[in-house]
Amino acid sequence: MDKRIGEGIGHFGDFQYEIYFKPLQGILRRLPVDFGNWRRTTAAMTPSVLNYVQR
Repeated sequence: MDKRIGEGIGHFGDFQYEIYFKPLQGILRRLPVDFGNWRRTTAAMTPSVLNYVQR
C-alpha cells in the first residue's frame, strides 16, 4: 500500500483546532459576517430562524 495516500488529511473534527487554538496563538480569522448588513439580513429571516441565530 502506498503510504502517501491520505497524507496531509486530518481527522474530520480537526477543524476545531483552527477555530479554537489558532486565536490562542494570536492568529485571527476574518469574521464571515458583515455586521453592517445585519438589520437587513435579519429582516429577511423567519421568526424561527431569527430566534435560532440570536441565541
